[in-house]
Amino acid sequence: MNTIPVRFLNDPKYQICILLIALYLFCDFEYKLFIAKYYLSTGFEYHFSLEKNIISKLLMLFSLFYLFVKSSEFIKSVTVVFHATLVIPNLVLFQYMDLPVAYLFFIFIFIGLLNYSGFYIPIPKSRKINDKQKSLILVVLALLALLPFLLTFQVHFNLDFLKMGGELYDVRREAGAISNVVTRYLFSPLFKIILPLVIVYGLRESKFLVSGIGVACIFLLFFMLPHKSVFFAAFVVLFFYFTASYLKKTRTFLVLFVALLFFTKFLHLFAGNILPESIFYRRFLMLPAFLNILYFEQFVDAPIYFSHSIFKSFIDYPHTLQPSNLIGLTYGGNPLTNANNGFLSDGFMNLGYFGMALFTLFVTLIFKFFDALKIPPQYFGIFFLIIGVFNSAAFFTSLLTHGLILFIIIAYFFLNNSKQQLPNKE
Repeated sequence: MNTIPVRFLNDPKYQICILLIALYLFCDFEYKLFIAKYYLSTGFEYHFSLEKNIISKLLMLFSLFYLFVKSSEFIKSVTVVFHATLVIPNLVLFQYMDLPVAYLFFIFIFIGLLNYSGFYIPIPKSRKINDKQKSLILVVLALLALLPFLLTFQVHFNLDFLKMGGELYDVRREAGAISNVVTRYLFSPLFKIILPLVIVYGLRESKFLVSGIGVACIFLLFFMLPHKSVFFAAFVVLFFYFTASYLKKTRTFLVLFVALLFFTKFLHLFAGNILPESIFYRRFLMLPAFLNILYFEQFVDAPIYFSHSIFKSFIDYPHTLQPSNLIGLTYGGNPLTNANNGFLSDGFMNLGYFGMALFTLFVTLIFKFFDALKIPPQYFGIFFLIIGVFNSAAFFTSLLTHGLILFIIIAYFFLNNSKQQLPNKE
């Protein structure tokens, strides 16, 4: 007989529920123990409200409902990552600051639309490309994208870079002085989309030469522009490559992420080192939620109507600084600070509440499109990086500068399995 404990042990959905609740409770207590103690001077506030505290916890429990509705494992896994990085931080911040209720409303609308099985995108038939052609096209694309970097920057074959020490910043400053528009626009798509795609495709199809070329390009890029994010992207993609199930991948991610957060707390309490705690808890989780409030306060009465993006040739942008620097100056006193934020704040900044609704729909459509393609689970690491982009960059910046349009095209022609397998729904 399948008892409840056995079902719990065998079903990753129940395990994910427990892990998300554990993450929420950690973030809640950590706000009191860490943010309220060290970062109130930076703009964070701590105003306890029993009513908002109860509402937050009820919404947290309600938000887990999507795990048990009929939707694909891909959509559930995407939602889990958004839950950990978007839902939970905003629910926690809602308790202690004046987070506009509209943000929570559209976050829950977004989660609901993602998991609504009646909302799907039909995929037109694509041209058949054989495996040999795919390998050749991907390798050529990677090498062509890497070429402008080889022509612009010096390759520093310094293994000390792998220690992630201070010498990285000297090389990056030198490279920044000679960078050009081509390398600036290609950098993010190259290490977040193209090279990870080459590596995973080669591994999955047992074309190890293709993967080897992708790895070699990652190293070359790192030795030219030693950004930690280059290696982080490669690590994430390889981490999510293993394990066949989408849900098991996200469960493993949550286990390691919660363990990492507890470890940073251990370093703080017993080694006096608060930097890891600040990086992974404050900067990665809570800062984007905090920036939602700042963007709301800055643009609540004066949306910019895309005058800093697609309509800049037709509408005058009303500020001298770009939005991220404007927020940095207004709330941090430093115009050099890039206070970027995700698609919800970007939508509100441009069109108010209508913009939030519009970008919620657009992001949902993008993930519904990927879901309809039935892309194999081994590529989920790339989607993890895409979720990070949506949480930290403007919507059209995500499409263009971060290479999402390129990935949409590649996914349609190279990773499209919509005709080979039935939808995986539970």
